[in-house]
Amino acid sequence: MHYQTLTEISVKTAQGKALLNPGTIINLDPAKAKSLIVSGKIKPIEATPMSIGRLQSLEASIDAIIAETMDVIAKACNGKQFRSNDDIRKAEVEEAAIYKKVMNGNAKLDEFKTAANKWKELSLIENPIKRN
Repeated sequence: MHYQTLTEISVKTAQGKALLNPGTIINLDPAKAKSLIVSGKIKPIEATPMSIGRLQSLEASIDAIIAETMDVIAKACNGKQFRSNDDIRKAEVEEAAIYKKVMNGNAKLDEFKTAANKWKELSLIENPIKRN
């Protein structure tokens, strides 16, 4: 969910500490945001709806990522039956959830690429490339 900072906030990130100025828009898990809302440091805001063009562009990019990933996996199977397992199914569910978040503006396209790569890597482990 999206929130706007109301005061200057110091946060820990993967790159170290960062200072957020009042008015900064951030995306937080609602459970983590609760205490910041109560303390008056942030407020929930409605995300600006994406334009039709942006939605179409995102969908086309995601379709291309999926097609490329499936091509690699199909080559690995080399005409054989694709084998799945619990890890692959879990990666597929995670990828679908991130897809929805991207299309709702709550995740970045790079997060979807990462999930697709995880799905591809797990699939290639289960279905190694076979040479004739």
